Amino acid sequence: FQNMEKSFRVELFRIGLLGVALTIVGRSEWWWVLAAFALYRLMKTDFAQRARKTLKRDLTGLQLLVRLKLEMHKRLKANLPVHEIWLERVKEHPEKEAAIEIETGRIVTYRELNQLMNKYANYFAGMGYQNGDVVALFMENNIDFIAAWLGLSKIGVVSAFINTNLKLEPLAHSINVSKAKCVITTTTLLLSLEKTKETGLVAKNLKAFVNNGEVATAENLEERMAAASGEEPARSKEVDFQSILCYIYTSGTTGFPKPSVIKNCRYYWAAYSSALAFGVKKDDRMYITMPFYHSAASMLGIGTMLSKGTTVVIRKRFSASNFWKIRTMFGNGLRREIWPEFTSRFGITRVGELYGATEGISNNVNLDNHVGSCGFLPIYPFTSAFYPVRLVKVDEETGELLRDKKGLAIPCKPGESGELVGIINNKDVFRRFDGYVDKGDTNKKIYRDVFKKGDLAFASGDVLYWDELGYLFFKDRKGDTFRWKGENVSTIEVEGILQPIKSIVECTVYGVEVGKQEGRAGMTALQMEDGADIKDLLSEAAQRLTTNLASYAIPLFIRICKEVDKTGTYKLKKTDLQKAGFDLIKTFHSTLSVQLNSSGSIAIPSQDLNFLFRWRWVLTAFAAWRLMRTDFGQRARKTFKRDFKGICLLVRILMQTKKRIKDDRPVHEMWLEKVRKHPLKEAAVEVETGRRMNFRELNLLMNKYANYFKAEGYKYGDVVALFMENNIDFIAVWLGLSKIGVVSAFINTNLKMEPLAHSINVSKCKCVITTASLLPTLEKAKADGLIAKNLKAFVNNGDVETADNLEKRMDGLSEDEPTSCPEMTFQSVLCYIYTSGTTGFPKPAVIKHCRYYCAAIASAEAFEIENSDRIYITMPFYHSAASIIGIGMMVSKGASIAIRKRFSASAFWKDAIAHDCTCSQYIGELCRYLLAQKPTPEEKKHTIRLMYGNGLRREIWDEFVSRFKIKKIAEIYASTEGNSNLVNIDNHVGSCGFIPIYPLPAAFYPVRLVRINEETGQIIRDHNRLAVPCKPGESGEMIGVIDDKDVLRRFDGYVDKADTTKKIYKDVFKKGDHAFASGDVLYWDELGYLYFKDRKGDTFRWKGENVSTIEVEGILQPIKSIVDCTVYGVEIPKQEGRAGMTALQIAEGAHIEDLLSEASQRFTANLAAYAIPIFIRVCKEVDKTGSYKLKKTDLQKDGYDLAKMNNDPVYFFNASERKYVQFTTELQRQIDSGEYTRI
Repeated sequence: FQNMEKSFRVELFRIGLLGVALTIVGRSEWWWVLAAFALYRLMKTDFAQRARKTLKRDLTGLQLLVRLKLEMHKRLKANLPVHEIWLERVKEHPEKEAAIEIETGRIVTYRELNQLMNKYANYFAGMGYQNGDVVALFMENNIDFIAAWLGLSKIGVVSAFINTNLKLEPLAHSINVSKAKCVITTTTLLLSLEKTKETGLVAKNLKAFVNNGEVATAENLEERMAAASGEEPARSKEVDFQSILCYIYTSGTTGFPKPSVIKNCRYYWAAYSSALAFGVKKDDRMYITMPFYHSAASMLGIGTMLSKGTTVVIRKRFSASNFWKIRTMFGNGLRREIWPEFTSRFGITRVGELYGATEGISNNVNLDNHVGSCGFLPIYPFTSAFYPVRLVKVDEETGELLRDKKGLAIPCKPGESGELVGIINNKDVFRRFDGYVDKGDTNKKIYRDVFKKGDLAFASGDVLYWDELGYLFFKDRKGDTFRWKGENVSTIEVEGILQPIKSIVECTVYGVEVGKQEGRAGMTALQMEDGADIKDLLSEAAQRLTTNLASYAIPLFIRICKEVDKTGTYKLKKTDLQKAGFDLIKTFHSTLSVQLNSSGSIAIPSQDLNFLFRWRWVLTAFAAWRLMRTDFGQRARKTFKRDFKGICLLVRILMQTKKRIKDDRPVHEMWLEKVRKHPLKEAAVEVETGRRMNFRELNLLMNKYANYFKAEGYKYGDVVALFMENNIDFIAVWLGLSKIGVVSAFINTNLKMEPLAHSINVSKCKCVITTASLLPTLEKAKADGLIAKNLKAFVNNGDVETADNLEKRMDGLSEDEPTSCPEMTFQSVLCYIYTSGTTGFPKPAVIKHCRYYCAAIASAEAFEIENSDRIYITMPFYHSAASIIGIGMMVSKGASIAIRKRFSASAFWKDAIAHDCTCSQYIGELCRYLLAQKPTPEEKKHTIRLMYGNGLRREIWDEFVSRFKIKKIAEIYASTEGNSNLVNIDNHVGSCGFIPIYPLPAAFYPVRLVRINEETGQIIRDHNRLAVPCKPGESGEMIGVIDDKDVLRRFDGYVDKADTTKKIYKDVFKKGDHAFASGDVLYWDELGYLYFKDRKGDTFRWKGENVSTIEVEGILQPIKSIVDCTVYGVEIPKQEGRAGMTALQIAEGAHIEDLLSEASQRFTANLAAYAIPIFIRVCKEVDKTGSYKLKKTDLQKDGYDLAKMNNDPVYFFNASERKYVQFTTELQRQIDSGEYTRI
């Protein structure tokens, strides 16, 4: 009652008083009038009107939830691991294509993929690998990744998915923290692994395999497994639905990457729920371009293959030019500004924008194509009982939860922003948080006393905005980490690179907004020693940064300060620096919205009770009429269908997860279900190579990997780092290793040197599996002593001197299923998927089998993915988007996947047509790149019905859908490790999901928006020290209440437990509860739809007002002549805050005068004066990360200083003339000196 909006409660109170009055005076004949009047009044309330708008969406969400719960219940009862579910798919359609490698053309059917898995399993079982061992999968996207992972899972070996971009210390950390017995890599990645070994960061005796190819320093698994049996390995009694399937790495608030524990149940839930939410069907072909080491690809991508029996089309890296023939794309990051254009141009019928975390439980999905939204939380309060994921208010300055007088978190209301948390219930596979390998990391991601005393919640660290209709919109990440070019950048990691420079006294790293670009670019402020030479310092800094960091992590700007301010505890202050930015002034606005709830009770005389009972139907009718006339009633009615669908979806996911929990079998056993069901169906194809494998072949390859590594002594709990581009071997290694209980650590393939070494080392892997193209990166890290030189490295194929060629090593190995690992269950760790948090190096999120399954099955159910679907994957496999909701569709649904190493806008539709893809994933930038392409006949000839992901901006949503004829967009809000995940189930433009406006659904899926302090990012708390929930129409941070007993709400955290603890809010909605802190700010509209708004910390302050970079960028999105743009704040001397600046790249042949005119017209028509960018910089090219997000760091460093522009023209906004004019050195001098004040 207290959670209902005030207008609704007031009406109920008035009706109650009238009812009592009529009873007392004995005018019973007026009761029917009172009932009718009450219903009329209630339906007139704002809340009722908004709820009515979202009713369809909410019913859809409820339906999906019900279906998910039913499926999970069935799976929990059966207690079979994921690979057993895979075998169901194999039995269903053995000869159906399971996976296709786009680059190689390699195709495997379900039967072939399963046989490959069995070869991995049997080989590694023969090598002594057993349940609980961990194998690090350091591989690009390929069929072998799936085969290795699920093959190893068949013998209980956990695969640790190593980010293929990592080098040296981050890579070493990722491998070491996983405690991997070996590393399966590819020849391209082997060099990075070897370099890490040479530097002593990884044990030199750590066994390394390559999936194929002859190399000197790693064994060739293809060669070794040639003689391995392709038969199913003996089933391990210890492996069940609760066993750990893999580790998927994420980055947290501090330190190196953390391996998130993904249990079989978690994996299946993720895969199935994604497929369900996105409408993935078994005939779909899932195009996976995300890296398998990411949960997006391994859980939501590959997961469709396991949960629905789709075909996965695997690309090592995304290529926009070879993408199309897609109906559904799912993922995250599709900006609302380009969402309509993306779906329109490419004919995408559905975009599955989602919000989720590999290990988290506050996941959400856009079910209704609501543009820009990453999911929804119904605006009616009872929905939290079904899905206890909520937004809670945070202090914007500190990032801490705001608590009421009882010490509980304050839930956000629609229209507020807050951190997304998921209530943890370890008895419920939906709400359980398995955390990370390191328990300290796990604890850091848990809030206590969130909604009630003693409860726990997964702290997502993301701030989302919950709009008035319940839609959620990603807003920001909490804390110091900032997002750039689609990747999280850890300030601690970057600062660590600069620490050894002797001439630096103090330094601090932070993110600043750059023009129209999404996210924030890195900027460093430092104090030099007296007498130090600035040129030498900059030269050394440039050398260290380029050597050790991925390009997106390199600071764009360096500011030399006389002194860097410190706090009383000697911590460096960043607030003023961030306000100053790289150019002018930045703003940060703090608003505090407080709602006082009141309730009364009415005592009814006993003599009137019988009378009331006789007339209760009249009173009920009148009350219902009154309620439906309230604003709340009208809104609830609008969203009832959506909310019911969402609840049904959740129930289906819960039922499937429950069944898997009962079966207690790891993911690779679910994979084997798919292999048995349709062994000859194509499982995966590599777009670039044409390599294809059916489910049987892929499984046999997995078995080869499993058997090889088992024979090498890898066992349950060992970790193998996968430092590989997208290819079939990535899947085969990962799932093959999972068959023997080896955990794969998915290493970001963009990482180099220290970040790479850290990612490998933190996983504690025994070896690294890489590719020949990535091997030099690994070797460089080893050579510098960042990784132990004796860390074994393998390349999947190719003859190299410093790594063993797994292809040759496995030649002749048994393709039989490895002996089941007795220790492996649905709760076992499957892999590590790395994410970036607020500070530090990448953190490996622990992805358990249950986590992976739940994410994959939830995605499959939400997206309505079937085993006939063919998924086009262009996201990197090391990302959860590709490895979970990409590959996950193959594992959970038996879908086929088409794999591309890298996204290509020009090849996108051609690939989709060539491989008959029916679904694909996206992030917002990908959609914009596709829209930027010239129209081609292929973009209308494809068969893609669904696109799912996140970041499709509402400004381009309609155009995207219309142009490309996409029937469904499943915009999602999710994080690799989080539990505050959402999905847009009803194609609501711009929305990333919804939270029903009525409170009941919160009990089922406790994901909520909570209010935050916009200045500090901390949760706003009430007088009880509990978080303040947002109301519809408010923005807040998305949080998911943690419940370790519930696989959907559980937060497994990271390998490092300290990192886990930092992602957890305590005392959110009640004392003792915990919630996952997403760090994302979403807007919750009046109908419960959610829209991603910002990451916490990205907004800048100017003229005493907050300026959202995402909002400003969205204004520029429709301008066709702009190729890329980013917005950021820059400091101006003697001015408070930071002024807006836009950096953009224009299309060839475009006229700058026309562009500036259109930009100024759009800005002045749509923005307040303080939000209009003061400067526009026209760049030759705007740097991007490996996942196509724009970098701001160097741009922010350049500021508006013409001397640093590299001859790029800069334009200044003349407010009096309301147009942009050429920015001159004289005007710069006047601004710098303070002479010019009309800014």
